[in-house]
Amino acid sequence: MPVDNGMADSTAPPNDLAVAPDLTVPPDLTVPTCTDGIKNGDETDVDCGGSCGKCDDTKACHKPVDCRNGVCGAGICQSATCSDMVQNGGESDVNSPCPLPA
Repeated sequence: MPVDNGMADSTAPPNDLAVAPDLTVPPDLTVPTCTDGIKNGDETDVDCGGSCGKCDDTKACHKPVDCRNGVCGAGICQSATCSDMVQNGGESDVNSPCPLPA
């Protein structure tokens, strides 16, 4: 006859088996997309840059191709200017005509 010493029986199944398992996929196992609202994969900012679409001004970048205006300075996409040496902002050629059309 077993003796009740106040300790749990180590051969009994744990009580937590009665609780439904957590079936949520951990974030590190989800596949990154360009519309998930998270900076992941090869994105340079949230859902832009890298293999996603180009980033707007003030978003993070690694290289000019990450940015809508083609200008990445100090890791941030920059606005088009008449002196950025890139054909952007409505210019018909590199930095011309200036001022940029409205």
